[in-house]
Amino acid sequence: MRSLIINADDMGASQGINQGIISAFEQGALFSTSIVVNLCAFQSACLYLLQNQDLLTGLHLNLTVGRPVSMPETVGSLLNRNGQFMGPWKLTQRLYIGQINLGHVWREMNAQMEKAVQVGLHINHLDSHHHIHVLAPLRKMVKQLAKTFSVNRIRQLSWPQWVRSGNDSHKAYLQQTSMALMAGKDRALNHPFYGFEFAMAKDKKKTARNILRSCQGKGEWMCHPALYIDNEMPGITHYLTERIAEVNVLKDPEILALIANVSAHPRH
Repeated sequence: MRSLIINADDMGASQGINQGIISAFEQGALFSTSIVVNLCAFQSACLYLLQNQDLLTGLHLNLTVGRPVSMPETVGSLLNRNGQFMGPWKLTQRLYIGQINLGHVWREMNAQMEKAVQVGLHINHLDSHHHIHVLAPLRKMVKQLAKTFSVNRIRQLSWPQWVRSGNDSHKAYLQQTSMALMAGKDRALNHPFYGFEFAMAKDKKKTARNILRSCQGKGEWMCHPALYIDNEMPGITHYLTERIAEVNVLKDPEILALIANVSAHPRH
């Protein structure tokens, strides 16, 4: 049975990202996306998703970029002096030394889910920006959130060797999240996870081809397409031209043919 889920993260983050995801969906490259509810293109993303429900929608929990959905004074331990989320590295550090109020985390995650549901979106799965949902202090809360809102799929991550052995700051962060995941009870991953390889690859078409030929139609492939770089994107992410390269690969005829053989329209 074909079951590879190709999921585009960051729907709602900016118009260029929205259009990249829409373009890949309309070409048949993907049927799943994850929406960010606290960034500038959320409303336009909702308009499209509500009219195109074959594009399944997850919630991309975000505690690292932008401003909270909650009133700032109610989630203060998550924010910097400017009232914005403090970023993944600082959040991770403060979580592990006990400087994050977990009640604030629950309040903000719940507010983000409620915002998505209130506009009429059917949330099919949960994942998160910078993979914060795999951090040990947060995993149980994310599971409880899924249970509360009857969501039956949460992204699980398997980690390539370079993550476990990396030395630079990005790899060190991923190593920390990997250790947090593997230290808990969630040791058994029921499907492979692809995406780090694709994001880091210089030759994205070759990497996409390798993923599709080796995946045996199983697992999840995370991607981050964008059609163009808009004014908001540089303030949200450093991953810019790479997003355009991703959408071009996803729309490549050879890759589309491979996708047709192994991907599925996931229903849960």
